[in-house]
Amino acid sequence: MGLFFQTIGSSLKLLPAAVWDELHIFLTSFHKIKWPTNIALQLLLFWQIYMIFISLANGYGQSITFLRYGLVFVGLVLLKNYYRSLLIAFSKNFFFMIGLMYFGISIGLYIFGIALGLPVAWWQETLWVGTAYSAFVIYIIIAIILMNSFSINQRLIFLGLGFVSGVLMDSRLVFVLLFTLLPFIFSGDKKSNLKKSLFSSIRSFLIFVFIISSLSSVLINYNKEINSVFKSTQATILDLTSETNSTDRDADRRDNIRAVASLMNDDPFTFIFGSGLTSHQYELSEYLDNSADNKVRPSGVPAVVFDGGIIYLLLIFICACNSILQFISYYLNNLISFRTLSILALVITNSFIVLFITNTTDLMLWWAVILSGQILNKELIHEFNNRFA
Repeated sequence: MGLFFQTIGSSLKLLPAAVWDELHIFLTSFHKIKWPTNIALQLLLFWQIYMIFISLANGYGQSITFLRYGLVFVGLVLLKNYYRSLLIAFSKNFFFMIGLMYFGISIGLYIFGIALGLPVAWWQETLWVGTAYSAFVIYIIIAIILMNSFSINQRLIFLGLGFVSGVLMDSRLVFVLLFTLLPFIFSGDKKSNLKKSLFSSIRSFLIFVFIISSLSSVLINYNKEINSVFKSTQATILDLTSETNSTDRDADRRDNIRAVASLMNDDPFTFIFGSGLTSHQYELSEYLDNSADNKVRPSGVPAVVFDGGIIYLLLIFICACNSILQFISYYLNNLISFRTLSILALVITNSFIVLFITNTTDLMLWWAVILSGQILNKELIHEFNNRFA
């Protein structure tokens, strides 16, 4: 059930927030608490302890959000052993079904809302997370599908579902992330194809033709919608990288980035050390507009900097780099292919960049990617190589 809670549970609400992923980690692994030995992760955890105490001292430790982040902190201590157990029991077919279920929910919610005339993104308040969170989970699902153990037909099915979800959700982030995975669709180890019978080869070819035809039909019938999202994606990239051609739609993200620069000028001490866990919900109100509950919900970078200072952002970056370096060492020791290394490094890099779009620091799947170099050890990689060879 771990795969279910770390994919579907990462987006399913039915509670004030989507907390099923960290709840499952805590409830199934709290008796296995063991302080990690990796230096980068230790520094990250010690800094989060500092953030918790500072938050309590500043009077920010009484909200439900604070308690949730406290649960996330415990989850980080348990993350390595929990995800190793999850990956040891990994089933390709089960993950395939979980992935289809996630896309079914994402697409089904939109169709259901259209049929009943509900407001756009009606599900975000009580049932399902917002489009930015969904975009990241979709990206991780498809990145896993692109590993060598999945066929080209399976890759195409999920890639098509990913782009369809992006169009229906009007999510530019889905398009930006999935475009980075396109070079890996048809590349990979083809050794297994030599073992196929003539009947299996013909069947696979017919399925391939059907998938390509279906995707082409979607492109033709929804050309206007796809073109609209594509142009919006281009506009977003321009908006976030220049001062020209800006649109109101991305003004909030530019303001988030400017808020960090303003903090550096107004309060250098807070810029370096932060004001404590979840303090961004209150102190960012000087720089950004509040929501209906008088709190601010920014993208990831200002949330991280206001909570733990630029030191916290640097520690997250170090953990991400540490994971990439770990996978490079596995590649140099012939434990993983260059293709696998490229996908892993790309996913980790993009996961860090996602912080400029949305705040994913309360998503356990995001932390699992950032810390994946600590989760995937040599024994686990050998197990995967033998199982899916």
